[in-house]
Order: sequence, then C-alpha cells, then structure tokens
Amino acid sequence: MFGLLAAGAALGFVRGLGVSPTSVPLANRVISGPGTEELIRAGLHELGVPVTITAAAFAADHVLAERRAGARSGVGRFADVFAGSLLYARAFQRYGFLGAVVTHAVHNIAVAVARR
Repeated sequence: MFGLLAAGAALGFVRGLGVSPTSVPLANRVISGPGTEELIRAGLHELGVPVTITAAAFAADHVLAERRAGARSGVGRFADVFAGSLLYARAFQRYGFLGAVVTHAVHNIAVAVARR
C-alpha cells in the first residue's frame, strides 16, 4: 500500500507545482471528492467497464468542467487525471474501496501542499 500512496503523493505534488490555487475547500478535495469519485469508479468496475475507459471518462470530465469554469485545462490535465485514475483503480483492485479513497485523498493533499 505504501508504494501506491507514495505514487499518489508524487503525482499530486508534481501536479500541484504547475497549477494555481483553487477556491475549492480542502475538505471537499480530500474527503467528499475522492469518496464520490471512487464510489462511481467502483460502480463502473462492477458493471464491467474497462479501467482505461473509466480513466478516460474521468479525465475528459475534469478537463471539460475546468474549461467551463474558465481554467486553461488541456492535455497535461487530461494525462494527470488519466494516470491518477489508473493508480486509484490499482489501489481499488489491491485494497478495495477504502484503499482507493485514501490513495486519491493523498494525491489531492500533495497537490494542495505543492500549491502553497
């Protein structure tokens, strides 16, 4: 589990270095956001949706939502969310729902730390 957490933190820290601060409260980024997204991911997994399709859908959703909000989100952000989604899926496969949520939360915490 430590390897997945370290990978999530490293990916998040690198991501955080390249973005500006956000107005989204940290509690949303660490608790409700990862919990909700991993619940959706688990449901799609149970329905048999391939991990790569799920990762691409989450990545596209993040990029489009950020563009609608005025951010200049693009290929780099798509790659970040896609890679993160694959990482969280691996955590889910190895450690279940809670492992995926914790890995996702650690990633988001690292983004917040790097932004400061």
